[in-house]
This record gives sequence, C-alpha cells and structure tokens, in this order.
Amino acid sequence: MQLLDWTGRQIRSDKRGAMPANLEPLFERLGISTELWVDCVLNFRKWFRSSVGRPKSMATAAETRGHNRAISINSARRAFK
Repeated sequence: MQLLDWTGRQIRSDKRGAMPANLEPLFERLGISTELWVDCVLNFRKWFRSSVGRPKSMATAAETRGHNRAISINSARRAFK
C-alpha cells in the first residue's frame, strides 16, 4: 500500500511526498530507479501492449503460444532486468 500511495504522490503534483525509507530496498532489489518506476506506471500501455513480466518469462510465454517473439520484451528488459 505504501508503494501505491508513494507512486500516486509522484504522479500528482499537488500530492508530493518523500519516499518511505522501507521502499528504498524494494527498488534496489528490483534493480530499477524510482524515476523508471514512475515512468513505467505513467506510460504502462505504451510500454506493455500485450503482456508484462521478466523478459525470460515473456519469451517463454510467447513460445508456448507459438509466437516468434514476445511483444514489448524490450520494455521488460528495460524495466525488469
């Protein structure tokens, strides 16, 4: 819930707030910056058109469905290393 609240505050200019200290390790574990996270949330439909997840999972899912490649895999590589 804190991540959701903090993300909303980054998007709404009238609701800015500092990131709670306990969220910092989350971004470190994910290997993404807070700026990348907010951009991903704001532009989610542009980044991910049909599926979302780690690149390997997306490639496996596409192969299972008989597709040659996973749509939006480059966005996944950028967001979820």
